[in-house]
Amino acid sequence: MSQVNPHSHSSFLDQVAQCPEGEPLARLVQSLVDRRLTLDHDSQDISYLLFAEAFGYWRLRQNSRAWEVLGQIQEFFARDPHFWILKGMVAKSLPDGLSQGL
Repeated sequence: MSQVNPHSHSSFLDQVAQCPEGEPLARLVQSLVDRRLTLDHDSQDISYLLFAEAFGYWRLRQNSRAWEVLGQIQEFFARDPHFWILKGMVAKSLPDGLSQGL
């Protein structure tokens, strides 16, 4: 199972971006979930892990899960253009995505 370096927020997204699709990506996303569950509730790492999870879910075409996760971190990433790009890509992939993306 892939190890996530909790001291490098960009490494979360980099690992998801570089991971092969299918089972390896599913295992990586699960490792992010497992890592997040071990952190204190107040840790900023939780938001970064959730962002990476949402990206992973989008890559796995689990768009409803990605949308749900993005909703949990919207306030934290309100000024981050990468968040809004991912949210738009996820919204576009949902059945009623156009209305959600607006």
